[in-house]
Amino acid sequence: MLLPFPTIDRDAIYQPIRKKYQCTHPSTEVRKKIASNGNAMIRPQCMSCGKMTGTAIKRETLTQAAFAALPLWDDTISSRYWGGFSEELRCAETKAYAAALAEARANYDAYREGDRWRKKCALVMQRAAHVCEGCRTARATEVHHLTYEHCGDEFLWELVAICRSCHERYHGGKEPSPFGPPPITEDQEPPSDDELKEGEDVPW
Repeated sequence: MLLPFPTIDRDAIYQPIRKKYQCTHPSTEVRKKIASNGNAMIRPQCMSCGKMTGTAIKRETLTQAAFAALPLWDDTISSRYWGGFSEELRCAETKAYAAALAEARANYDAYREGDRWRKKCALVMQRAAHVCEGCRTARATEVHHLTYEHCGDEFLWELVAICRSCHERYHGGKEPSPFGPPPITEDQEPPSDDELKEGEDVPW
């Protein structure tokens, strides 16, 4: 029986957090956003999440004084809002992976204590004549996985007899691959303002 590696259901973690951060834009303010070419876009900005709302306002409908009085677009609002989203998602994934890792470790430890593993180790040691297959000088005292692809139902060629010194040298003090660091999702960013079509609602 193959032992499952620690995994997490990212979608099940992501969806409720995304729903929590689905802003209803309770408070907006008309602001001007100056592009790199000097052109100005005038549009309501949500004061909660920092995204564009509503439709663009044409520059020619405003007086010079009214245009000058408009506040500049504040990109820090979006950075704070979606930074919180990314951090909450990372924390949730880390917690879920820690639980999956603990379960995988327990299953692996139970397997290593069982008769199936002991019989495989005996066959591997017999094949190597109890000589370390890493250095060929020391007495083999442990069995090392060349791959964990079939962990729990290994082929014997996936296992080698090895001494403690070679085993520690190979792993470099790190955990074997099934128990490595969690594959945490990168920062989640909302669509940029430039990617949104004029008049299109924000899909968050």
